[in-house]
Order: sequence, then C-alpha cells, then structure tokens
Amino acid sequence: MSEACTEIDARLEAVANAAALLGSRLPRVRDPGSGLWMAHGMDTLLRNLSSGCGALDVALGEGLDALTVGRRAMDLKYSNIGDYAREELNLNRIPLLRRALREKRISYEKARIIARHAEGEEVQDWVERAETMTCVELRRAMQDKDEAQMCARGTFRVWMPVSVAEVVKAAFRAARAAAKRWLSAGECLVTLAEHFVETWRAQLKQANTLQRRIRARDRHFCQVPGCSRAAVHAHHIKPRSQGGSDDPSNLISLCAAHHLYGIHGGRMRVTGTAPDKLDWEFGLRRSSVAAA
Repeated sequence: MSEACTEIDARLEAVANAAALLGSRLPRVRDPGSGLWMAHGMDTLLRNLSSGCGALDVALGEGLDALTVGRRAMDLKYSNIGDYAREELNLNRIPLLRRALREKRISYEKARIIARHAEGEEVQDWVERAETMTCVELRRAMQDKDEAQMCARGTFRVWMPVSVAEVVKAAFRAARAAAKRWLSAGECLVTLAEHFVETWRAQLKQANTLQRRIRARDRHFCQVPGCSRAAVHAHHIKPRSQGGSDDPSNLISLCAAHHLYGIHGGRMRVTGTAPDKLDWEFGLRRSSVAAA
C-alpha cells in the first residue's frame, strides 16, 4: 500500500505543478481590442492538467479497492474523486478498460462511458469503436444500444444522481398511496406519466412547425461537433436576408449558446448542406465574419 501512496503523491504533485502553470507561467498576452488569451498555450496546459487528474482518479480508485472499503461506506454521492473512479469507471472490474487507458488508446471520459454501458465481451468491441469516435458520438451510440436492448427486454435502467433517485422514490410512494394498493415500479411510472399528461394536456398541443421538425430530425441535439446540449433553435445556414430558403437542407439544430454567442456572435460559422454535409469554422474574429 505504501507504493500506491507514493504513486498517488507523485501524481498529486504533477497535477499541482500543472495547475500552478495556469496561474503563474501562462503569459497574459492580449490581442488589442479583443482581450483574447494565448489559446495554444492554454490548450496545452489544460490538456496536461486533465491528463494528470485522470491518472489521479485511477490511482485513487485502485487505492480504495486495496483498502477494501465497502460500497455502503463509500456512498458519498460522488463527492470525492476516488469514489468516482472506483464506482463509475470500475477499472479493477474491467481490466480491458484499464489497459486501454494505460496504452492511451481511449480517453478517461470514453472509458467512463463504456464502463457505464458495456459488459463482458462487448467491452473490447466498444473500446475499438471508441478509438475512432468522439465522446459525444460514443455516448449517443451507447444510448441507442441501451434503448434497443431495453425495448427488447421490456425493461429499462436509468442512471441518476442520488438526489433525483430520492425524488423518484417519493413519487412512487405518492402513487401507491393514491392507488391505496401496492404498485410495481412500472405501474408507478405509468401512473406518474398519465398524471403528467393530464396536468399538461393543454400545453402539449403544439403546432407541427418547421423548427420542431428540424429539431426532431436532429434528435433534439445541438449539431455543433463536440456539443451534447439540447437543441432549442433551428438556424438558417444561409440567412434568409441573403437569399436562403426554409428548406430543411438549409436548417440546422443548435443550442442557445452556439447559436447566439457562436454563430451570431461572430465566433464560428457553418456552411454546406444539412444534416450531414456541413463545414464548421471555429475561433473566428467578429471582424472577419462581418467582412465575409
């Protein structure tokens, strides 16, 4: 155990050093009129810091298992980094993931996603697929797999914070009390869903607008690469003021931040044809977009 502690101390020191660089050694060079940081230097330091934190998570998770701390004793609602590594990643339970991380075949976040959704022989297949996918693509593929399996079984599993789970359990108790009999979890969900629909029926009658159809086509996700936020706007790729049409091929789903601050804020640009023939440009200056 002393060797494990030494390794953790070393990784802690590496993380601390990387963090110190952010505050002391990164030169605050500003671009006149824009106040931008040196993006490349910041990116390098943040990557080093993230890598160190991921290694620290793994080391602490292994240390907790070495101490044989039980799940109940460690039920801290993911408030410490070691519990997160041990419970979420399950690296000691899945050697394939631990090896893939050490070989740097996949990132820490990809390993966490796979650990949540894959079991047994399918882990290796997902590790190989994850090497050529972004985290967002991997997460959505895993969700599709889970949904297909749940539909086939007629049951479902959901991950939620402990605080949300407590609310769900309280709702189940209320449903059983209202029915004055024992209800299964499935019956409770049906009862809650029916109550929700009845309460909000008037608001559920919404027009089948073009904006809604575009968001449905894009599965209600923002289509900016790497973004996993819900889409709330449908953006005209070629503005109507410049002759753009309302054809679905000229509309793309975006979250509010990327639409308002990214596209219309002049920081990014999208061209091409929706939904899958798009070109994205990032890190633009407002003046360059205005000139375009």
